[in-house]
Amino acid sequence: MCLVGGCLKMKVLIAVSPSATTTSAASGGSPLMAFYEELGDLAVELAFLQDSVPLSQQVGDVDVIIPALSQVGADDINSAPNLKLIAQAGVGLDGVDIEAATRKNVYVTNVPYGSAVSMGELTIALMMLLSRKLNEAQANLRKGVFFLPLGSELGGKVLGLIGLGHSGKEAAKRAKSFDMTVLAVDKYHDHIHTPDVDFLGGTEQLDRVLTESDFVSLHCPLTEETRGIIGYGELCKMKPSAYLINIARAGLVQKEGCIRALKQRKIAGAGFDVFWEEPVPFDDELLQLDNVVLTPHIATSTAESRANNFAQVARNMKLVARGEKPEFCVNF
Repeated sequence: MCLVGGCLKMKVLIAVSPSATTTSAASGGSPLMAFYEELGDLAVELAFLQDSVPLSQQVGDVDVIIPALSQVGADDINSAPNLKLIAQAGVGLDGVDIEAATRKNVYVTNVPYGSAVSMGELTIALMMLLSRKLNEAQANLRKGVFFLPLGSELGGKVLGLIGLGHSGKEAAKRAKSFDMTVLAVDKYHDHIHTPDVDFLGGTEQLDRVLTESDFVSLHCPLTEETRGIIGYGELCKMKPSAYLINIARAGLVQKEGCIRALKQRKIAGAGFDVFWEEPVPFDDELLQLDNVVLTPHIATSTAESRANNFAQVARNMKLVARGEKPEFCVNF
């Protein structure tokens, strides 16, 4: 952070290519517009990730890192003597070495609420595409077969949520408008209050959610505790007619067990927006399955979501520039 004309100026590295921060004018313009509007008089110098250069060699004079999907490790943090804030423009911090940041007195923040609506909406969208058998319908259209396949309605079905944070609550709210029953489990269930859930229990009630639900949707963070929480055994407890939805983190699901269950039709299918390797390799088994609906990590890719997230990052930058603790700080 330096003084320019008597005013503070912060250098910010957005750890993605410049094109990833823009959207078409038809979808609301760039999220950076909201970022600059919120910054007000705080001057910034923006830099973007150079893919061919290690991150540690790009942060020497950086005050703020917005990591996106990039890994920010101890070497990167130690190579940034001016670093004051690692501000995720979204929820996930599993790629950030929070302990290393804490040792260097660097704030780490996220935006737990900014993408919740977008994520809740995509959850419902995937459920609808699966229940109406979109893949088969598209194949029928190309073959000239009309009025098939026979799908099913969401009304009267059971949605099971694993994790009831912001995105889980938004999914529950929308599911109730379809006349669905909503079950949920969350580690912190005692502190959660929402009118949109018919049953809420602790993680020890996971089997109930698995066995009773027509759709099981993952909305929990990826931690050592939750990594691989859904494997072959858990999928076999689900109804053969049920679907698995994952818009959270791929690591919540054990890949080999999941693909095995899908191939064996232990469940009817799955809708995934996150993957074990991104971009997905063209020869990935998942791409060969006919009972999955896949989207390229777009749960938070709406103009409104990006604007919310970048505006919150700007608010936190202003707080840090004033010597104050930022909002939604996870390490201090």
